[in-house]
Amino acid sequence: MPALDPLLSLALAMQNTHGAYALLLGSGVSRPASIPTGWEIVEDLVRKIAALEGQDATAAAAANPAEWYSHRFGAPPTYSQLIEQLANTQTERRELLRPYFEPNEEERAANLKVPTPAHRAIARLMRDGIVGVALTTNFDRLLETALVDVGVAPSILSTADSINGMLPLRLERATIVKLHGDYLDTRIRNTDEELEHYDPTLDKLLDSVLDEYGLVVCGWSAKWDAALRSAITRCPNRRFSTFWATHGELATEARDLIERRKAQVIEIESADAFFDAVAEKVATIESLSLPHPLSTAVAVATMKRYLPAPEQRIRLHDLITDEVTRAIGRVTQLVNVRESPEPLTKVRERMTQLEGATETVTALMATGVFWDDGAHRNVWTEALEYLGNIGAGMLRSAGSRYEIWTRILRYPAQLAFYAAGLAAVARGKDGEEVLLDLLLKPRLRLDLNGGPTSPAWSLTVEEAVEPEIARGIPGWAGGYTPMSDHLWTVLRPVLSPFLREQATYDDAFDRFECLVALAYAAILETRPHYHFWAPPGRLAWRRERIFGSPTAIDVIGTDIDREGANWLLLRRGLFDGSVDKLAAAREQFNGILNRRGLGA
Repeated sequence: MPALDPLLSLALAMQNTHGAYALLLGSGVSRPASIPTGWEIVEDLVRKIAALEGQDATAAAAANPAEWYSHRFGAPPTYSQLIEQLANTQTERRELLRPYFEPNEEERAANLKVPTPAHRAIARLMRDGIVGVALTTNFDRLLETALVDVGVAPSILSTADSINGMLPLRLERATIVKLHGDYLDTRIRNTDEELEHYDPTLDKLLDSVLDEYGLVVCGWSAKWDAALRSAITRCPNRRFSTFWATHGELATEARDLIERRKAQVIEIESADAFFDAVAEKVATIESLSLPHPLSTAVAVATMKRYLPAPEQRIRLHDLITDEVTRAIGRVTQLVNVRESPEPLTKVRERMTQLEGATETVTALMATGVFWDDGAHRNVWTEALEYLGNIGAGMLRSAGSRYEIWTRILRYPAQLAFYAAGLAAVARGKDGEEVLLDLLLKPRLRLDLNGGPTSPAWSLTVEEAVEPEIARGIPGWAGGYTPMSDHLWTVLRPVLSPFLREQATYDDAFDRFECLVALAYAAILETRPHYHFWAPPGRLAWRRERIFGSPTAIDVIGTDIDREGANWLLLRRGLFDGSVDKLAAAREQFNGILNRRGLGA
């Protein structure tokens, strides 16, 4: 029987035992970000000192900085001594060290000295509770930055004082143990002598971690860090497995530790590729273990109990916020914007996974909007805004990316938008104000080069998966309005408690899409270089099958004639509140529907 891929073994182990694995990260994780090693910094600082002594010293130090320093000062250079010589205050120290660890504008533009895909993937694993502890020999703060970007404030342990004052590791969401210190602390460990022994407090912590946690090693050669090797060697137990990721030939010291820990060796191309793959596989396994549908039913039942009770408004808010947070965690695991979307079956598979990941949120949004008496209107728009901004942080840090994945990141919010919007339509006149809120109030930051937009602009049927792409996805029905048809199918079960009859559901769906289209047209009218457009939905082909019955756009026309300037979109100021402008837009939209119909 062929052996299981060790990468898959690792992903299964991590997913099955959340928080049971610690990471051991070496310089190989931060090196792709152009972060120098501690010794490289020492050598560069020595050259700076030599430059202060003149040209002869500069030339002598260029070839062998450490040798020149030892000859000049009678002792080998150390990080702390050099810092003391070159910077006397904390402010001076920060300015001296900033160029080594903090990017300038050019470096940031080139994605240097910023968190790498490895740091981003590790941050997601820690945010989602898959990993709780990271041991690192690195001085930089790239992992801390990546964690803050995903909303996690890590606990940092780099000195004996911080270790003595820490909470138990299991009570912390994310802990980073900086074995050799932080770059702004002159007490970092760097020389052979400094790396020979650790402080007893750090040794005690290491003994606990190595005994109680599994270990995933990446980017660490094991060659120079004698104290760390000793800690691993003296560990008496192996409660969980050890996985050792390596690129190229292992050092003798590493091979000895691998043998002692009975570690599984994983050959990798890079730390970025390794942690991306781990996060992706864990996400896939998680998606196969999504909550049983009963979980959604319980959440919906809980919401129904909270809705009519004013004293439960905080619990209702927390219920929807917590579920949106969980959904966002699953989405960010599932979507990697740097991953090739080929073949397109991958896109279809990912969309199915996203539907499962947001199932509870979608049901809660529909239920809440339908049964809310208006007391919780802000809850639904805030949840939609939170969900709709999933991709903002991911896109800022991704660098290169595939456009289709940036669009797919809108799909969870699109599902929630349609579910809540249809529920508002199902309420009739009582749902108009919350419907207007959903269309216009959430501020979505989806375009890195532009300002915030509303759902009526950014969550239409042509925004998440464009029709041309949708028609090319294997196994999809295709058709004239593929995304509209797909949303109609996916959301039918969600809306069935409120729109039981098929014809009633069809009419509500058509009305909602017409309102979205008109709101879109009104927003477009305010943009430069205006040329009328509005996204057509299923009505573009359904109107020809209604056999003379009034279509959604016809019904809307009747409503406008009856209500005039008090009609729902006009009273929120769209089309400048002008009935005439709205009538012109409705006529132009009718023209689009006619051109897109079955006979077009």
